[in-house]
Amino acid sequence: MIDVNTLKDALVELSDKEDQLRLWARIDNKTGEISSFEEATVEAFDSSGVAKLISRGETDAPDYDDLLPLMLELGQAVDAVDTRLPPVIMIASEAMERVRSIAYKVLTHLQ
Repeated sequence: MIDVNTLKDALVELSDKEDQLRLWARIDNKTGEISSFEEATVEAFDSSGVAKLISRGETDAPDYDDLLPLMLELGQAVDAVDTRLPPVIMIASEAMERVRSIAYKVLTHLQ
């Protein structure tokens, strides 16, 4: 089963550059919240149950039939991000632009 709320929370973080700068690079972070690219991707794929969906190649509910290709696309984009870079540089990278774009597309699809 997919935890849609967990997935949506992760997708918001993966699709929002300002949140990434605040949470991952701690720029203008007045709340004290912290996160990372790795945490957001674990939440999006593992904690949400999507990784199980991908490993099975099917969904447990017809409502999510078209989610698999979108999440596979997001997974490929995530894999292309160079996580060895400092957060600010990683966030500004072309690879992260692609992640944000796809994450936003998936989030819009789930709304």
